[in-house]
Amino acid sequence: MKAFVKNLITSFLGRDVKFAITQFSSRTITHFYFNQFNIYSNWQNEIDRIRQLIGGTNTAAAIRNVVQDVFSPLKGSRANVNKILIVITDGESQDGSNLPWTIQLADDKKIIRFAIG
Repeated sequence: MKAFVKNLITSFLGRDVKFAITQFSSRTITHFYFNQFNIYSNWQNEIDRIRQLIGGTNTAAAIRNVVQDVFSPLKGSRANVNKILIVITDGESQDGSNLPWTIQLADDKKIIRFAIG
């Protein structure tokens, strides 16, 4: 997963793109907000230092957190740009009954979503 994330970020270097990284299991942790991720730093090593969370797969809670907290102007999210959320998951969501509601939250903010499982 880390190699995928690093390759994805590398493919966009030199463009006017911002990144944030949030990890989820039974809980959600944001490692970098848009205004914290610095492509001029040693970001590859910072990603390598992220430890995998152990626990469940609360996908809906993670999406809600990212939509409401990470995609915030206070955290560096910009208005009037395309917003993309890539969810990398290990399996079926354990809070799947909340997915329609959280997907609507993302739709309301015009956040395009991709799921990789």
